[in-house]
Amino acid sequence: MNLQGDEPFISPRALASLVKAMQKDADCPCGTLARKAEWKDIASDPSVVKVTLARNGRALYFSRSPIPFNRDSGGPGVLLQHLGVYIYRRNYLLKFAKRVPTPLELAERLEQLRILEYCEPLKVLVVDTPALSVDTPQDLKKANEWLNKRQLRQNAG
Repeated sequence: MNLQGDEPFISPRALASLVKAMQKDADCPCGTLARKAEWKDIASDPSVVKVTLARNGRALYFSRSPIPFNRDSGGPGVLLQHLGVYIYRRNYLLKFAKRVPTPLELAERLEQLRILEYCEPLKVLVVDTPALSVDTPQDLKKANEWLNKRQLRQNAG
């Protein structure tokens, strides 16, 4: 499992759920997490990666742009926000690591697109967890505020 450094607050329950989902989907070499997010909260933020899924829960595409884009209304609505955690089967990870970056991966700066460009499945488990990625100075400020509030609650309880 690879928990990216910009995702320090992912719930241990969400990680355990991803492990269980991969155990049930033996044909899938890798998986990741996503959460539902409001259009207004993430659509215009290129530091927030969005994902769209096939009906079987596997990734169709990841982008820094809002996907899917509703042609008629342009939004609002719900998007899926990718969370920076990956789980790989060992043999697949060894194969993945040897591959050179692909054109879509380079364009979006998203390594998970390498998996999709090789037409390999990537399971996406949608979890109900808050997202508190730390990608910008503003995100760091929000994370510190969240930690301070949490500490105050623990000290009061």
